[in-house]
Amino acid sequence: MLKKFSNGCVRIMNRWLPDPFLFAIILTIVVFIAAMIGTWQNPIELVWAWAGKGTTGDGMWGLLAFSMQMALVLVLGSALASAKICKKILASIAGMAKNKMSAILVVTMVSTICCWLNWGFGLIVGALLAWYETGFTAAFPGVFLFNALSVGISELLVCCILGLPLLAVLTKTGIFSKQVVQ
Repeated sequence: MLKKFSNGCVRIMNRWLPDPFLFAIILTIVVFIAAMIGTWQNPIELVWAWAGKGTTGDGMWGLLAFSMQMALVLVLGSALASAKICKKILASIAGMAKNKMSAILVVTMVSTICCWLNWGFGLIVGALLAWYETGFTAAFPGVFLFNALSVGISELLVCCILGLPLLAVLTKTGIFSKQVVQ
């Protein structure tokens, strides 16, 4: 009975639900029209902004190198944090937390220290540590959510406390100011 019902639902969806590619085309057209209205540019200028005028680094494709670097940071940070030795260390650190507050403090401190090494590594370590502290179950409802929030807050703290003063120093010394102005 359930199989007949599910097969009927599948037939209806296959017949009446449009292809995902159609959604992509429709959304592209909607965004294109919204960009024309919002930026007061003609269609040719928008196509140039998206695809570039033929020079290297033009248009949206100029972001490809940066996006690949960010993807590598996250993938390699995840690979490092998922290594056996790292998992053993995280499991032993997770045993230090006895309640919600200590769990939040442990995750925040450990992920902040790991963020100093690499922000992608710190993000993954914080998530894995929060997962270890909940014991892979919902034994402590809400602890994983609190720990996930603390990881995000610690990332913000690392960026603000260390990143902004460093950026200010670099712009005053002239090392970084030429790149910012261009």
